[in-house]
Amino acid sequence: MVSKNQNNEITLLFILIVLVIIFSTFSEGFFKIGNMLEISAQMVELSLLTLGMSVCIISGGFDLSIGAMVGLSSVCLAILISSGMNMGLTIALVFGLLLFCGLINGILVGYLRINSMLVTLGTSSVYMGIAIVISQGRAISGLTQEFAVFGQHYLGIIPVQTIILIVVAAFSLLILSYSTWGRRIYLIGSNYEVARFAGINCGFNIMLVYVYSAAMAFLASLILTSRLATGRADFGETYILQSVAAAVFGGIGINGGSGNLFGAILGVAVFAIISNGFNMLDFSQYAQQIVIGLILIVFLAYRAQHNQV
Repeated sequence: MVSKNQNNEITLLFILIVLVIIFSTFSEGFFKIGNMLEISAQMVELSLLTLGMSVCIISGGFDLSIGAMVGLSSVCLAILISSGMNMGLTIALVFGLLLFCGLINGILVGYLRINSMLVTLGTSSVYMGIAIVISQGRAISGLTQEFAVFGQHYLGIIPVQTIILIVVAAFSLLILSYSTWGRRIYLIGSNYEVARFAGINCGFNIMLVYVYSAAMAFLASLILTSRLATGRADFGETYILQSVAAAVFGGIGINGGSGNLFGAILGVAVFAIISNGFNMLDFSQYAQQIVIGLILIVFLAYRAQHNQV
C-alpha cells in the first residue's frame, strides 16, 4: 500500500518529468548535462534552508530567523576571511556562532514554550541588526581564492555545492526517518502533550531542532558567500518564504508531525526547474512567480481534497 508521503513524492516526480519535457521541447539547451548540473547547483542554498525549515515545521514550529542567520554568517565569514584569518578557523568560529544563535531560538521555543513564530521573528531582527552594524550596511568583498572552493569549484563535472547538498540531505533524511530523535520530533509535532506524557524531553529535542536549522543556515551562507565572493547582511531574506513554500509544497504538513525531507527537496527541485526553464525562454521573474504560485495553489488544493495537507 502506498503511503501519503510516497503518493505525494510520486506526484512531485510526475510534475518534474512533465516540466522537463515541456522545457526541453521549447528550449534546445535545457535537457543538457551542463544545464542539469547548473540547476542542481542553483537549488543548493534553498534546499539546505528548506531542510532546516522542514524539520522545524515537523516539530510543530517555524524558524523565521533563517534569513537573518544567513546574513549574519555571510558577513562574519567575509569580514574574517578578507582580514586574512585562517579559513578553517574562520569557518569553525562562524559555525559556532550560528549554533549559538540556534541554541537561543531553541531554548526560547523548547524550554520557555514561547510561540516559535514570535521568537524567531524577534531574533531575526536581532541577528539582522547585528549583521548590518558590523558590516556597516555594505557588501564585503576581498575574499580569497581558497574560499571559492565551496561555491565555485567542481569535483570532476559535478559542482562541489551539489555534493555538499547530497551528503547533507542524505544524512538528514536518515536521521529524521530512522533515528530515535527523528521519531520523537514527529511525535512532538503530532501531539506535544502525548509526547510529554510518553516521557520525551520535549524542550531538549525541540532545542536540537533549532540548532539543526541554524546549521543548515550556516551551510547555505557558506556556499552563497563563496559562490558570490561577497558577504551581505540581506543575502538570506528572500529565502524565508521560499523555504516555507517549498517545504509545504513538498508534503511537509503545516500543522506538524508529518512529511518527508525527500519530498521537500523535490519541492525545491520543481521551483528550480521552473526558474531555470523560464530564464532560458526569456520569461520575466514576475511570470515565474505567477506560475509557481498557481502550481502551488493547485497542488495544495489537490492534496486538501485527498486529506494530505
